[in-house]
Amino acid sequence: MSEMTELTVCGLWAAMKDNGVDLDGRRLMTRPDGIDQWTEEKRRHWLSENGYDLSVDLGEKGAWLHAVATNLTAVANARWEDKDLSWIKNTLQQGSLSSPLIFWELPQGVLPITFAFRTINGTPGVFRVTAYSVPDKKATIQIRLA
Repeated sequence: MSEMTELTVCGLWAAMKDNGVDLDGRRLMTRPDGIDQWTEEKRRHWLSENGYDLSVDLGEKGAWLHAVATNLTAVANARWEDKDLSWIKNTLQQGSLSSPLIFWELPQGVLPITFAFRTINGTPGVFRVTAYSVPDKKATIQIRLA
């Protein structure tokens, strides 16, 4: 099985740093100050050029994943244990061919939840959300690359 990385990502609007994930690099990212006032084209360019693939929005009504030019789909939790993840590259298009922004509402009380992904750079893998806290505005995810 490929190496697993665990990250605690802060909610998109809750913290000034560590509020995004580069799935290819398996690292936390920070959006630049004022990015939400940028034009949509400039914002999307920065996000894709800097490898910002995923953020989490934790609000009073629940939790959502925001995928940025990253194709992802929920899969059975048992897929996390797959030793060979080559099926992902054949199943999911590269991120630029998918929707530019995807929102997934995370169900309450049903964790972990596992996703297969393929980033805009073509990197396939799986990640799972193992915990999230609306009051703390943080989520824990684990990532494995194919």
